[in-house]
Amino acid sequence: PAPANVPLPGPDPRRAPAKSKGPPTPKAPHAAPAAPSPPLASQQLAPLPPPIDVKPAPGPPPAKPKPKPPLVLTPQNP
Repeated sequence: PAPANVPLPGPDPRRAPAKSKGPPTPKAPHAAPAAPSPPLASQQLAPLPPPIDVKPAPGPPPAKPKPKPPLVLTPQNP
């Protein structure tokens, strides 16, 4: 018997028509001007709230933590 995966001549019936019919396909490049407007509008982020001024806390500035000594890798040979 012949194998079931024999390639059929012509366009693949499993795929959508690529270049045969442009307007019905939603991904047609010439139909782009009207389509992206609603999706882009729905994907816009909400307007940012007004910026908050961050001021340092009152009182003396906190003491800077002492930096750790550099890690020295020494060979541990007995």
